[in-house]
Amino acid sequence: MSLSREVDEQFTAFFRRWRDPLRRAVVAWTGDRFLADDVVQEVMLVVRRYWGRYERPEVLMYRLARQQLTREGARVESLEACRGEVERIPAGEGGRDLAAHVDVLRAVRMLPPRQREATTDAGV
Repeated sequence: MSLSREVDEQFTAFFRRWRDPLRRAVVAWTGDRFLADDVVQEVMLVVRRYWGRYERPEVLMYRLARQQLTREGARVESLEACRGEVERIPAGEGGRDLAAHVDVLRAVRMLPPRQREATTDAGV
């Protein structure tokens, strides 16, 4: 097997493994599933360009996503603040479930801080 083909297969496996978790994280950070699709595409192109230079490309991937969102002026919450939200968003390609979760996350973010904390603690 040629080196180029091996690299392509490694990146393809990485892409398949990390595309949805990155998308869920960006949706949780921003509440915008369309922006998430754009960010994931751009980030994966950069990760592919630098493939093989990093031991943990998933760390680079998340860092690049946050940088891109910051450049675009999107409101980005910390990963730690959104970790529970990211885990509650269903995996897969969009659909009604994801849209409903995004709407709920957006509504929760609009609550006053104390109500938001109570809602988050209750598992909403």
